[in-house]
Amino acid sequence: MRVRGSTVLAHHGRIAAATVGLTADTLRRAHPYVPRWGPAHLVVLGATRDLRSSLGCPWFLASHRPSHADFVVPLALARIAGLDEVVAALVAAVGPGVAAEDLDTCADFLVEAGYHAEAAHALDPRRDAAAPDPATLAKAPELTRRALRIADAWVAAGETARAEELARATVAACAVGLPESAAETLEARGLLAVILNARGAGEEALDLLRTVVSAHERRNPPDVRATLAAQMRLGQLLQANGHGREALDLQTRVLEGLQTLEGPAYPDVIRLRGRLASAYLRARDLDTAEGMARGALTAATSTFGPEHPATLVIVHTLGSILRERRDDVGAEAMLRRAAEGYATRRGAHHPSTLVALSTLASVHQFARRFEEARTLYDRVLDAQTSTLGPDHLETLSTRENLATLAYFEGDLPQARTALESLVDHRMRVLRPGHSATRGTLSNLLVVLERLGEEEAAAARREELRVLDDMAAERAR
Repeated sequence: MRVRGSTVLAHHGRIAAATVGLTADTLRRAHPYVPRWGPAHLVVLGATRDLRSSLGCPWFLASHRPSHADFVVPLALARIAGLDEVVAALVAAVGPGVAAEDLDTCADFLVEAGYHAEAAHALDPRRDAAAPDPATLAKAPELTRRALRIADAWVAAGETARAEELARATVAACAVGLPESAAETLEARGLLAVILNARGAGEEALDLLRTVVSAHERRNPPDVRATLAAQMRLGQLLQANGHGREALDLQTRVLEGLQTLEGPAYPDVIRLRGRLASAYLRARDLDTAEGMARGALTAATSTFGPEHPATLVIVHTLGSILRERRDDVGAEAMLRRAAEGYATRRGAHHPSTLVALSTLASVHQFARRFEEARTLYDRVLDAQTSTLGPDHLETLSTRENLATLAYFEGDLPQARTALESLVDHRMRVLRPGHSATRGTLSNLLVVLERLGEEEAAAARREELRVLDDMAAERAR
């Protein structure tokens, strides 16, 4: 299906006006979506009734990028027309003959809606999934960003092996076609680090990302925002790989630098405060975590609004903190708010919705409300299997949650069967020595010991020893 440029040009202004019109009563929050030169759109706010039918037209889906470069249609508003209709139209709009920038637009919507596999296919491996030709990079470095965009979509879709292959090829092309300090080169290496971490090579990822941060810090003239972004990414990977204190120190410095540069109400400053609360949660400093989360929530509510996805991320973090404090009532209230808000703004099957529901299920589990926990876990697993796929890390984590629930219920044989199957699955789809595989093996070992299965437990201990040796070797 082709997108007709003339139709786009004829209608994009009306659709822009309609979208802005949906937020006419809250223009303070709507203003980021208004183009710098487009206040005139506010003159025709009466077209909101046309939004629903317009969203079903493939030409709309590409309209704002080629003809309206500074206008971004917020998906949260588009969902008023019905998420299923939007996604169906997006998928229908992706086909032979559609321009690359139109595919990008469709992918933007699909990613925001949580349909990562569909976004990856929208970016189309048939013509775009190859790394850029090194000979063309000096003249067209944007090709690197396109290749990385595709790799990023494959990561989100759970296709980490495919993403790593493309990212490595792109890094190699950059090494030939661009300077080592070029922004595209550093971006490619940074994404490769994230992919390696997702593949279970955490220490290798950290080593690579440290070199990227150092290169940013040495650039002349400096790009402060790019340096802070790289440091922020390094902080997240440090936290994910158990380097809690180093992660906290780095993220605190980034927060101070970004706040000095942009001010305390800057959106990324507020988001980073929420991430720091999560980091303190992991460090088991619950008092600091709760205080920071509540402060970030107040700021996010004022800046974004109470139901904005950025606000809901902090709501979810606060719910997780209250769960650890065994405040089941407070945790449940926050997690329900996060799950319901995500479902309304992003869809019932969006990964953020499912993570919030899974955390809520864990509150039920620790409160020994096992039937409620199982109902939620089953619901999450069905949705993740259909939208993310059976091999995705989030899907596998939910399977482990169900196995752990069986253990809490006292059904040790069921827990053993589920964990053995999950260990086999993780070993098949993840890199050898992945930390998630080790965690599942540890849980299985506990179950085997409780069952008195000494021979089987000894075999699993040996597997754990091998994984530990592999991790130590990678660390060296």
